Amino acid sequence: MKKANKVIDLFSKKNGNQSNQLKYSDALNDFMEPFIKDFPEDYDVEDVFEFSINAWNFATIKEEMPADEFKKTFSQLKELGAEKAVFDKMLEQKTTKFANYNRYIIDYDIEEKENGEMKLVVLAGDLIGFLKSIEQKVQQEDQLRNQENFGENYIDRYAISLKPQQPFLDWFNSLNPDNQMAETNEASIYLVDDGIKDLEK
Repeated sequence: MKKANKVIDLFSKKNGNQSNQLKYSDALNDFMEPFIKDFPEDYDVEDVFEFSINAWNFATIKEEMPADEFKKTFSQLKELGAEKAVFDKMLEQKTTKFANYNRYIIDYDIEEKENGEMKLVVLAGDLIGFLKSIEQKVQQEDQLRNQENFGENYIDRYAISLKPQQPFLDWFNSLNPDNQMAETNEASIYLVDDGIKDLEK
């Protein structure tokens, strides 16, 4: 199923019990819907959500940031390429149709109800909460990157370390009087074959 249909089908049914409070899950759905078919075919559902949430939050920043500062920041978004046109339209829609939604979208989740219907859950917060969430994501990405770098030089295997003790040295030297072995702190390390299940045995 194409990504456009996935997102449309996901939220084709609205919840029956709607409160009068601002529901960011419904707002995000309505915000995304006009642009679903504008995304590249290689975008999956997560890509669409991430892109849309970034556009939403960027527009919310625009409402709080001085115009000249925002223009300077926005000029650095050239790397969006072909998607920039969609991004521009989303910014405009957020400013015109969703101006009363002044909170940032920090995170989202898609839950499956008992009846099989999918439900979008959105966590929204103020600017401080949003900045903290960005900081946490950066830290998590750094940790993941460090783990991946560590994994490249890491072997997950049992090993046996052998170091000659004095009884062995005495025995060896008694057999080789012309080639005495001195006491050493060095050890030989042998990786254990993956097929060995009972290391102690």
